[in-house]
Amino acid sequence: VLAYLRLIAFPKDDLSLGRIINVPRRGIGDATLEALAQLAAVHQVSQLEICARAQEFPALSRTSGRLQLFATLIERLRQALLSDQMSFPEYIEWVENETGLVQDILDQQEKSKADSVDRIENLKELLSDAVEFDQNRKTQIEQLAGSGPAQQPDTADDHLILATTLPDILNAFLERAALYSEMDNDAGEQDFVRLMTIHSAKGLEFKAVFLVGAEEGLFPGYRSMASESDIEEERRLAYVAITRAREKLYVTTARSRLVFGQTQSLMVSRFIREIPDEYMDERGGSRRGDRSAEFGETPKIDNPFVTAAPARRGPAANGPVRPTASSPAPTAMGQTGPTASGPAKKGIDPASVHPGDRVRHTSFGEGKVIRVDPVAGDAILLIEFGKVGQKRMLSRQASLEKL
Repeated sequence: VLAYLRLIAFPKDDLSLGRIINVPRRGIGDATLEALAQLAAVHQVSQLEICARAQEFPALSRTSGRLQLFATLIERLRQALLSDQMSFPEYIEWVENETGLVQDILDQQEKSKADSVDRIENLKELLSDAVEFDQNRKTQIEQLAGSGPAQQPDTADDHLILATTLPDILNAFLERAALYSEMDNDAGEQDFVRLMTIHSAKGLEFKAVFLVGAEEGLFPGYRSMASESDIEEERRLAYVAITRAREKLYVTTARSRLVFGQTQSLMVSRFIREIPDEYMDERGGSRRGDRSAEFGETPKIDNPFVTAAPARRGPAANGPVRPTASSPAPTAMGQTGPTASGPAKKGIDPASVHPGDRVRHTSFGEGKVIRVDPVAGDAILLIEFGKVGQKRMLSRQASLEKL
């Protein structure tokens, strides 16, 4: 998705074009890509411009239609950006859907369910990042308005203060992503915390270890919570993580967390609650309680992706987030964002859908739910629509209503 966003923002970015021109698959092979690069070099224009003019070049005659469709897609996404009619998170969600990335995941589900889950999670995490980025930007603008004359920004994050239009916000977002990438590649000889998965840490030891996100739904992950054997496997991973520390182990949990675009309060991980008290020095809270209870809510353990409160779109208020059960649900990747033609149609809460339910789709008419596969706070529905056959759809995304 980042490569799509870079090409939308910078149409001359040939490197990004090469990464996405065939994602999802468009039948554009290596020979065509090589011809694109050669023609762009000869004519001293971008490869995207060559795609738009593909019918002019005999070397591209076999794929000219596909190349022009791709160029038209990028131009449409770019015009939506320049029109500045959506919020930043809405635009990211819209791009994820309009590029065909979401539908490609659904189409590939039967071949590799685990891979489909991971890819959907990646898309939703990018949306979470966009929501958080936009909240921080609005907060900085609010603070700037009350702090007198603006000072010249000197870091990537400071540029957020100046970003008010959708194109500028996207540029700032991409600039920050590039800065973080450079920081990851330039650790030098200074002291730093090395980021790694628990699997990759096997066999290694460190003086100090930070285990972050020790919460139900994250560790153990929500996909493991339905199987005792999967829970035991993650318990073994917890043992691996804890025993990587030679001297000090820091375990952190969040009071509230933005997960897949939604603010949630999760319980402290069972693996941490199982550690004897004499080995723990607790700061800032109790692992015996749960985060929802701290806010006066009923704990929601069985379904860690039940939303406690929406990710706020306005400027962030001072102090911690105080979720309320009555707050309306936010727009997440599972719900289609606004398009140039009108507002988005809401989908169905995945928790309310079961095999055998009757639903109505705006295009396919009435159908029967055959299967429900929970995934990343959403669900992939297999629906039988009679004459048009079976279709796979994301519950929150599709234009569906229960009958």
